[in-house]
Amino acid sequence: MNEKQRWPADIARPIANELIAQLQPRCQQICIAGSLRRRKLEVGDIEILFVPRIAQVHMPDELFPRIRSLVDELFEQWLVQDFIRKRPDKNGATTWGDKNKLAVHGRSWIPVDFFATTPDCWFVALVLRTGPKELNTTLTASALRRGMQLHAYGVLEVTATGELIIPRSEREVFQRLGVPYREPAQR
Repeated sequence: MNEKQRWPADIARPIANELIAQLQPRCQQICIAGSLRRRKLEVGDIEILFVPRIAQVHMPDELFPRIRSLVDELFEQWLVQDFIRKRPDKNGATTWGDKNKLAVHGRSWIPVDFFATTPDCWFVALVLRTGPKELNTTLTASALRRGMQLHAYGVLEVTATGELIIPRSEREVFQRLGVPYREPAQR
């Protein structure tokens, strides 16, 4: 089995900070997630969670403006500049949708995962995107035992009624799922 390549956090964090600095003006909220947020010494990728700003954008060959994510506009510029590249999976397919964009940083070749969410889904998405996988499995199992579903895109749903629960903090996500809260560095 191939071991996933790792990079020192001291190399990945400045790249993550550079990405955040450029994305920040185009976002309502933005945060480094994953193993960098958990303060691991080595990381397999950079994960960035954000809520994009939406605006009317005039495209060169279009008569009417489009409603569009300002972040997507920057991603297109970055692709043209080779600042980031779309990252193919082992089958050669890429994930480049509205919510997930899997890329590689053009200079360092460190994988970068961009995850879009909404303000209401922010805290559930932040908990899940911070991870790690073992904690997410625990949280998902606890949600099921409590009659809820925990969705990867930041939704906590009561199964029987379809009611969406909108936590206002990471601590509340843990509390609603009956799991003791842990700071990111202890996850």
